[in-house]
Amino acid sequence: MKSLTAQDFQKEVVEESFKVPVLVDFWAEWCGPCRMLSPILERLENEYQGRWKLVKVNTDLEPELALQFNVSGIPHCVLFKNGKVVDSFTGAIPEHQIRKFLERHLPNPEKDKIIQQLKSNNFDDIKKAIEKVLQDKIQDVEINYLLWKNLVLYIEEKEINKIKQILNFLIEQKTEYSTSAISLLEYIKKYEFNENLWNYLQKFLDLFDASKQKDVLEYFYQLIENNLDRKQELKDHLIACFNILGQNHSLSNEYRKKLSRLLF
Repeated sequence: MKSLTAQDFQKEVVEESFKVPVLVDFWAEWCGPCRMLSPILERLENEYQGRWKLVKVNTDLEPELALQFNVSGIPHCVLFKNGKVVDSFTGAIPEHQIRKFLERHLPNPEKDKIIQQLKSNNFDDIKKAIEKVLQDKIQDVEINYLLWKNLVLYIEEKEINKIKQILNFLIEQKTEYSTSAISLLEYIKKYEFNENLWNYLQKFLDLFDASKQKDVLEYFYQLIENNLDRKQELKDHLIACFNILGQNHSLSNEYRKKLSRLLF
C-alpha cells in the first residue's frame, strides 16, 4: 500500500495498472468510515499476494486528484485496469462485497479457460464448461452472455431439462438476462407438452442471427394476424421473441407497437 501525490499518479496508478489492477482509496484523516475501510483493504491486498495493488490518496492533501475523479464522498475507491478506470464504489462496504468487487476484475485462469471452452465449436467442450459454471455457480458478465447464447445448442438437442437449468441459473444469479430468462422459462413451462414447442423454439434459434431476426418476428406476427380468433394465445410466441431479443431492441419496439394495434 502506498500513499500518493499528484506527481506519482501517472507512474504508480496508470502505468502500474497495465501490470495488475490498481485500487485507489480516496480518504481523509478525519473520516471515520475511511478508518474502518482502510485496514480491510490492506489485509485483502496482502491476502491476494500481488494480484492487485492498493494505493491511497489523502483528499485533504490532494484536492485536485479528488476533483479529477469526481470524488463527492469518502471513502471512495476507484479501480484502474490497463490504464483506465473500470469500476468504483463509495463507502465502507462489507468485506464480502469488496471481495466480489475485486473478483469481477482480477485475472482468473480457471475462468478464462471456461470462457474459451464456451466460445469453442466443440459441443462437448461447451457442455463441460456449462456444467462447471452451473455446479460452481460461477458469476461473470461474459460467461452469462455465453450461457445465454449457447442455449441454442440445447434447443437443437431438445434437452429441455438443461435449458431449464441454465435459465434458472441466469435468474437466481440475478444476471442481466434474468428478466428475459424468467419470461422464456415461463413460456417453456406453459408449452412444454405442446406438440409445437420444439418447432417454435427452433424458430427462436434464428433470433441469435441478426440477419434473420426480422423474419422471425414477422413469422409470428403473421401467425397472429392470420388467426385472430386465437390472438390472445398466439401472442405468447411474439412476446417470447421480445424477451429473447431484449425489450429495448429496435425490432422488439417495432413489433410491440404492431402487436398492440392488432390486439386492441
